[in-house]
Amino acid sequence: MTYLIRFFMIGLIFIWCFDVKSQTSIGAIAGEMVLVEAQEYSWRGLPTKLPNDYYVSKYEVTQGLWEAVTGYNPSYTVVGTKYPVDQMSWYDCIVFCNQLSEKLGLKPCYYSDETYTQVFGRRTDGSYEYLKNGNVLWNRNANGYRMPMEAEWDYAARGGKYSKGTGYSGSNDLFKVGWFDQNNSPAGQKTVGQKLPNELGIFDMSGNVMECCFDLYFQRDNCLDFVSSSVIKSGDFDKSELHCQIKTRTKFDPFWHIGLRLFRNK
Repeated sequence: MTYLIRFFMIGLIFIWCFDVKSQTSIGAIAGEMVLVEAQEYSWRGLPTKLPNDYYVSKYEVTQGLWEAVTGYNPSYTVVGTKYPVDQMSWYDCIVFCNQLSEKLGLKPCYYSDETYTQVFGRRTDGSYEYLKNGNVLWNRNANGYRMPMEAEWDYAARGGKYSKGTGYSGSNDLFKVGWFDQNNSPAGQKTVGQKLPNELGIFDMSGNVMECCFDLYFQRDNCLDFVSSSVIKSGDFDKSELHCQIKTRTKFDPFWHIGLRLFRNK
């Protein structure tokens, strides 16, 4: 394996990293964020203007990065440092974002209290616990890593202001940009960044593993009942072309191959 040594300074912290596509070290993610300039666009049939520019990772979070931060790897379908991590809960993603942010000297985004003093998942001794429930409040002024809002994910997948209006992220031909049930042999997630990127240079936003958003998914049943869960986007390696379309949205299912892509405020 070829190693590229780079140095990043975040505050007074210097971090060295491996080849960017492996993301096997904590510092690799710092140099792999793409700026998305917010403009008005049509989202779910309505004119939408995102409030601020933001950054998004070129690659899905890999098993190597997840394990470097947490000390464990939840994936089991295919295991390897360059494959996207999956099999996490929404709460796992919340705690991971906070833990990664603190390791890089950034202010965590998610808290348990309205005064933003109790970092979600952090114990009093500074270690982290991967909680399975609890109240989560987002400090929108924090500069740490986070999950996207669905509209942010959607806009980035479309290619932002450079969008060509394709049905999948970067093309109308899913074979060129994504792993799904018709080109996935042997079955399982694939190394990140192998297919063509979209207009912003972002990989795998259609297929490979599903990606978790911060938003809740609300589905009205007979105009009376509401079912809530987190929004899931992207489709994955064993889903159809329909699931991999940018416009498709589903709700969290613990038995699906759900991964994570990192976002940050500008």
